[in-house]
Amino acid sequence: MHITFLTYGTDGDTRPLLALAHEVIARGHDAHVLADVAGAPHAQALGIPFTVLPGDMRAAFLPGGAFSALMKDGADMTRLMRA
Repeated sequence: MHITFLTYGTDGDTRPLLALAHEVIARGHDAHVLADVAGAPHAQALGIPFTVLPGDMRAAFLPGGAFSALMKDGADMTRLMRA
């Protein structure tokens, strides 16, 4: 069986999927993870095939990042996720 895991979040979203992919591989299946660049070193350390998605979630929340104007205006999480 081949399982592809996809997330576009920070480490808190990516690391649990890497652990799950690691277990899937340990049980003899194929797994591949697609996620933010921050997960790449962790995937490499575990020997998990990994594809970096475009963008950088951490940078998006920094001043001047994609979400900074929304956060500055006091956006709630629903509005932020829609953006």
